[in-house]
Amino acid sequence: MTALTDPDILPDSVHAPPKPIVFLLFSHEYRMWWLPDACGYTNNRDDAGRYSQEEAVEHVVNSAYSGVLSLVTSMVAAPDNWGKS
Repeated sequence: MTALTDPDILPDSVHAPPKPIVFLLFSHEYRMWWLPDACGYTNNRDDAGRYSQEEAVEHVVNSAYSGVLSLVTSMVAAPDNWGKS
């Protein structure tokens, strides 16, 4: 057994389940970030809502139904150092 396969040698962080990725949503129509619970918009990224991947994809897909590329909402992975976690 090598250091890469021996569970007693690996750090605890390797055994931990991956932290889910959190997303911000950016409205290209309003040129602002979505607030939490899709309740409006803000210019301040730190006030923006945090969405699961499933929620973010749903909002992006719904915005794409307009058929106008410039109106489609974008999902942006939010690193931990971006304000709220």
